[in-house]
Amino acid sequence: MRFFAKNNPYKGKRILIYGLGRSGLSAKAFLSSCGAKVQTFVDGEKNKKINFEKLSMAVVSPGVSLDCQLVCQLKRAGVPILAELELGYLNVNGNYIAITGTNGKTTTVSLVYKILEGQNTFLAGNIGIPLTSLAGKTDSRSIIVCEVSSYQLETCKQFRPKISAILNLAPDHLTRHKTYQNYCNSKAKIFQNQTEKDYCVLNYDEEEVLALSERCAAKKYYFSKFNQLSNPNFKGAYLCGEEIYFKENFYNVYIMNKAQIKLVGEKNLENVLAAITIASLCGLSGEKISSKVSNFFPLPNRLEFVLKKGNITCINDSKATNIASALSDISATSGNIVVLLGGSDKGEDFKRLFSNLNESVKHAIIYGASSEKMVSSAGEVGFKNFSVAKNLKEAVSQGIKFSREFDGEINLLLSPACASFDEFKNFEHRGQYFKKLVVEELK
Repeated sequence: MRFFAKNNPYKGKRILIYGLGRSGLSAKAFLSSCGAKVQTFVDGEKNKKINFEKLSMAVVSPGVSLDCQLVCQLKRAGVPILAELELGYLNVNGNYIAITGTNGKTTTVSLVYKILEGQNTFLAGNIGIPLTSLAGKTDSRSIIVCEVSSYQLETCKQFRPKISAILNLAPDHLTRHKTYQNYCNSKAKIFQNQTEKDYCVLNYDEEEVLALSERCAAKKYYFSKFNQLSNPNFKGAYLCGEEIYFKENFYNVYIMNKAQIKLVGEKNLENVLAAITIASLCGLSGEKISSKVSNFFPLPNRLEFVLKKGNITCINDSKATNIASALSDISATSGNIVVLLGGSDKGEDFKRLFSNLNESVKHAIIYGASSEKMVSSAGEVGFKNFSVAKNLKEAVSQGIKFSREFDGEINLLLSPACASFDEFKNFEHRGQYFKKLVVEELK
């Protein structure tokens, strides 16, 4: 660990941990092991005294808004505020590959890790493995594949990955970031400290991603779903017909055929292309990359097949927590669809959702805390093929009833376009509950 080389900057220091989720508990364990005087705080605690003048630092969990009362008090007192991500980066040796984006982060991070596994490689970050939990387990040759969110990046000042990647950008978390531009600015912090000695991988097909990257000083590589064979400005992975190539210095190296990919949909194709670019920058051969990609299967809660009974195929896409993700995954689902939409509102405009649902959607069932806003938006754009349920359980029952009465094969798809916090702890909890419900209803 970096600081052990000379001294321990945390020993005896009074440090506040705000939030005791996975990252907060990991930061607490790490700092306590360093001899820090750790004080914790969680929302809802009353009459807990905090002496701001004696605090050397505060580690604020990603779920805590930087506009909340306690964080504002910390700022006024001049207390340095760190994310657990940055605390980990400062104390966990290794070469960082950091991946962000609105959609596809976990799939891409998991795929990159799968391709690189066996080479002193570690997985960490927003995927559910706090970076500080790796303290003492890595060395200067380690590769750390790290999923990073806009929340984690907000307070980062020194975080500098060797390879950064922005997969895509779409409005998300606007209740937290207030504006789309603020959200994009948070994402851009992934490359703010990179230099010409580092690499940044970008979605060549998204103008907003390319515009954001104008601030980036790192060497830029790309990925694209379109043929870039004759593009002199393109370096990276691209699709030509049904074949994927990696291009650099006018050399085009064949990687694999698109048909070998087990993941479905345009979004997942982009994830694969991004992973291929990153793996190629790490020096892996096309043959090694192809072998790993072709044996990688969809992750839970991401267009996950649950069961087929009669004419009904049930698909769990609980991770589709925003409009862009839901629309992409609905388009990727072949055949007729009954889609379950709803949950807690993230500040998006649902008119964009209902005006872009394709003809394969035979019926939508709107449920949960955002249902009133969704119904209003559907009415404004003239979308009429929907019914309303009070919660996910009722939505599943309605969906199965409609599907049983449908003349032909049909997919019952949970792709909510909303967060899960009105009924559930997280999207994983929602996905598990959905799977339990359909198994019980169709047994």
